Amino acid sequence: MQKRYPITFKILLVFFLSLMALVVPYYSLKIVLSVIAIVLLGLTFPRFGVFFVVLAIVFIVLPFGVLNSSFLPFSFMKYYAQRYGISSIFKSKTAKVYPNKYIKSASNVDLNIMNGLEIVFDPTSTEIEIPSVLAVKRSEKKVEISSSQGILMNKNYVIDIGTKNGYDSVHIQSDGLFLKGEVGKKIKFFNVNCDGIYLSGNLKFDTVRVDCDGAYLDGGIDAKSVEINADGVFAHLMLKSTKEFSLNASGIAGDITYEDKWRGIRTLLIKGDGGYITVKIPQLAGELERETEGVLVKVIRY
Repeated sequence: MQKRYPITFKILLVFFLSLMALVVPYYSLKIVLSVIAIVLLGLTFPRFGVFFVVLAIVFIVLPFGVLNSSFLPFSFMKYYAQRYGISSIFKSKTAKVYPNKYIKSASNVDLNIMNGLEIVFDPTSTEIEIPSVLAVKRSEKKVEISSSQGILMNKNYVIDIGTKNGYDSVHIQSDGLFLKGEVGKKIKFFNVNCDGIYLSGNLKFDTVRVDCDGAYLDGGIDAKSVEINADGVFAHLMLKSTKEFSLNASGIAGDITYEDKWRGIRTLLIKGDGGYITVKIPQLAGELERETEGVLVKVIRY
């Protein structure tokens, strides 16, 4: 049916995703499934594609609090935020707290920050700059940066991390996470656990794992192994040196581009309940061994 009636198939898929958005109990998943349905409509009717994609961006970025929450004046947003216990991300009076204190980095960095967090990677620096209200605990090979729940209400904290020397590991736990900048020397293991993430910039890792409710991925990742687990994912992602890529989400939309060529075999695992994603690989690249489930995956050589 997909090959003989492509438009009908996409419309049925949009209907299915919309139905799922109505019945699932989680608000974040409702939003993501709705966004994926909008994107699929844009792909089905190219004349209105830009309009649909703009709607998708607006409705996926705002609910996950990855932008300044002053863009969230709508009462229904506040209502759902309070209902599901995430009002601190969505309130319009959220203030951004900028870094004003330098600390010495270590080979391992742990960040445990309540509410909003913005990480800026700086490839020219070897230090970490944080807001002075955050607590710092240091051991021989690790620095831990944390927040106290009482002082973080309605705050979005900015932390600059120098990456000139690289790290053995960086672990981040937060509610909303905005990740940008450029990684100089590689981070060997990068692990994120958060409610919603917006990823941009050019990032270098050996291994990266992201566990979150919603993910908006719009940047480049240079890593051997990438694993992303989420309720919903919208991706415009560029990969380099990635031998193993795993994406597991309820709803998936967007595109993934392999920027480098390779010999031999690389693996791609994409599993979900619904969605559509385009995977682009160089014309002269080696084999891409694919395992997909529940998601339409279109592979293009460019």
